[in-house]
Parts: sequence; C-alpha cells; structure tokens
Amino acid sequence: MRIAAAQARPVWLDPTAGTATVVDWLTRAAAADVDLVAFPETFLSGYPVWLARTGGARFDNPDQKAAYAYYLDAAVTLDGPHLATIRAAVADLGVFCYLGITERVRGTVYCTLVAIDPTRGLVGAHRKLVPTHEERLVWGMGDGNGLRTHPVGEFRASGLSCWENWMPQARHALYADGATLHVSTWPGSVRNTRDITRFIAMEGRLYALAVGAVLDYADLPADFHCVTPCSRSANPAATTAAPPSRPPTARGSSSPSSARNDSSSPTSTRPWSPGSARTSTPPATTPAPTSSPSPSTEPAAPRRPSWTNNPAG
Repeated sequence: MRIAAAQARPVWLDPTAGTATVVDWLTRAAAADVDLVAFPETFLSGYPVWLARTGGARFDNPDQKAAYAYYLDAAVTLDGPHLATIRAAVADLGVFCYLGITERVRGTVYCTLVAIDPTRGLVGAHRKLVPTHEERLVWGMGDGNGLRTHPVGEFRASGLSCWENWMPQARHALYADGATLHVSTWPGSVRNTRDITRFIAMEGRLYALAVGAVLDYADLPADFHCVTPCSRSANPAATTAAPPSRPPTARGSSSPSSARNDSSSPTSTRPWSPGSARTSTPPATTPAPTSSPSPSTEPAAPRRPSWTNNPAG
C-alpha cells in the first residue's frame, strides 16, 4: 500500500477555499497512485494559533469574544457541504483520507479527525479526547466513541490528534482494535513528533505516519483583528478592540511538506466535479516515509512536519 502525508499550508478560517485545497491535494495523491493520504490536525479550518500570543484566557474580553465567534463561524459540520464535497472527491479518486477538521456542534467547536473511505463514505469522526493547555479555551472535550480502526487494503488504519498520541490508553485501545497502520496528526511541531512516532511503531508493532502543517502568522486573515501586525511578529500582548467586519476571503497556498518550499500554490482551487481523471494533476504528492515495525531494526525516522512559531499541541 502506498501512503502519503499532505504536509501543506492550510487556508486559515476559510472553509470554502480550504475545501478546494484538500481536494487539490487529494487529486495530487491519486495521480501518484496513493491509497491513503493524511492531512494535519484541524487542517480545515485552522489551528487556534492566536490563543498563546494574545492572552486567550482573559475573561469577558471583547477581542477574544470576537475571535472565538470568527473561529466558530469557520468551523464545519459533518453533514455540511464542505465535507460532502470532500467525500465526493474521495469516492471519485479512490483514495482513503484522514482529515483534521474544526467541527461545529451548535456553539461548541471540536478538534475532530475524520476518516473517509472511497466506497463507504464517512467511516469515522474522532473528537480529540482532551484538548491540550490553551486549546481548552476553544475546543470541547471529546470521548472514546471514535477510537476505532478502519480497513484500508490489507491494513487496519487508526488515527489520533496531536498530544493524545502520547496517551497510553488511547493508543492501546487502537492496538486492541487491530491497528497495523497508525496516523498521528499535528498542527506542526518537530519536538512533539520526533520520538512518539517511532515509539508507536515499536510499541504497537505497526507502521506509523506523522503529518503536520506549514503555517505562518502572515496566513491569518487581515480582518481577524485579535492578532495585530505587532502580535503576529513579536508582541503577545498587542490587541485591538475592533471586531471582524466580514467573512474571510480566499487566500493562502498549499505547499509540499518541507517548509523550505512553502511558497508554491495549489495546482487548482476549483470546486470538485465528479469524474475528474486520476491523472488530471501532476503527481506532486510524494509518499511520506513511515516508521516500520521491524523486530530487529529500529524504525526509520518519519518525515517530520515544519512549523513557524508553533504552540504546543
């Protein structure tokens, strides 16, 4: 089986443009004959990067209220049009997909990892068990309902989001369900993924794939006023009282997994149309190396994600 990590640049808080980016990378994966492709944590519609730099815990603060309202509006629903588009692309291209999303359920946002099968559709929606540190200011607590493996070819695939990969009971629940390929999704952090990916491969006697995003504070929309030009670069205390005045507009670009090559834009941001050929886009997605569970040889080091000013996740 051929697998790949879409270590790309998300379109922050723009679910429509973000959906087009996901479809574009699915198309690239299919063109490279990939069977399973994994996207980073909350790739659609973005990691809450402002919390650590703007005093996210300030009580009853108008800037933080406006920021959360913006974030809530950009979250997607499991039965909404954005995931419907992605499910159609997965079905047409024949590529199994793990995708991190911000899932909206009324007034709560969950960090959710969805698993989409080409023939069975949405087969899993795992809400992150316990958000990490400041993530608890904007994400609700998950549960164990999504701790399930899914058949992909001759493998059984499992997935966890960021720090819950360090939770022994969560890992062992997936081992017990027969996992032979584990996907860990991250907002992007070498220090968080360097050891655990290899450890999971050895502990679970399985293959392990880690995927992280490439994100810069310059990707934040101009009308997301909680993060001013000053706080984007250096000052975590700088804020402005002006609330967002309009929905986010299309922006940003995708990139391959290396941060040294993060300026390339997606081949296409067109809406998905069924029937597109598997080879309609150049095979730009390179299958990501995995950690192997060889009994006598230490697993090969996984390709690690790049991150700019990453909060712990």
